[in-house]
Amino acid sequence: MWYEECKNCDFYYKDETVEYCEVAIKDLPRLNCKGEKMITKKFGVDFDSEDGALTLRPADIGIHEDGWTITGEIHEDYYEWVNDFEAVHPVYGRVWGDFEKEVYADNEEGYQNFYKNHTPEAWDYGDI
Repeated sequence: MWYEECKNCDFYYKDETVEYCEVAIKDLPRLNCKGEKMITKKFGVDFDSEDGALTLRPADIGIHEDGWTITGEIHEDYYEWVNDFEAVHPVYGRVWGDFEKEVYADNEEGYQNFYKNHTPEAWDYGDI
């Protein structure tokens, strides 16, 4: 369970010994705790919603039998939804972000497993 060993870290850059300007640093590969390149998925490219909203459900928050532990703020305005979230799994690592913007993952396999088990719901903000 590699994640337990480094659960307090965040992504880091390939060369931590050199200070990069903000413009240069955004082009460096982001690596997870195992030294693997992290992935970024984007709304409108990797996933979409014809109605505009693409969010997790409040029931997704919590500890699940599939191994995922998901945290996030539940918004309520007649309807309940979760935008920003963070999910961790003892095997797959971490997935986090907002399905209406960008979602990040430690690796592709973890992202695919999370998406399969906790597919976001497409809906219309105009309905609330």
